[in-house]
Amino acid sequence: MLLLDNSNIPSSMHDALSAQWLSIYQACDADQQAIVIAALQDKTLQQQLARTLASSQYLQQSWQLKPDLFCAFLQHEALLKDVSCDYFAAELAQAIAELPAGSDMALDRFIRRLRHVQQARFIFRDCNRLCSMVQLTQELSWFADAAIAAVSDWHYQQLEAKHGRPMGEDS
Repeated sequence: MLLLDNSNIPSSMHDALSAQWLSIYQACDADQQAIVIAALQDKTLQQQLARTLASSQYLQQSWQLKPDLFCAFLQHEALLKDVSCDYFAAELAQAIAELPAGSDMALDRFIRRLRHVQQARFIFRDCNRLCSMVQLTQELSWFADAAIAAVSDWHYQQLEAKHGRPMGEDS
């Protein structure tokens, strides 16, 4: 088992963090553990993850319950970099286009999953001071705007396919 480098957190928190990390790691299946081990060959990422887990009970609990979301977080292409408004719109548009038509449940699952991965990314970046507060706040807003627009567009397209295009005030 891979232990986190917890040298950057207070020693009084080491035991609790180690226990929490063990529970997250053990919740992973063999394929997920391989993803974790590969990602955490980076010692800096280990320290950042230790700092994040020591700071966020939310992530501790959610990653233990859903290790697939932890792996998605570790594999996120923009984990360590700033993104623009267009990034979220493109990410959502591409993924939503692949959803089956008329499947509100699939859309709901997708949005919840993406929201969790982005929340984890925001928390991680904030805890490790990887971006300014201005950048973080902008990204949060951009993500929310893009999610609302993408979901609204998806529902509009579903309703248009079912009932036709609205043509006026009384249609």
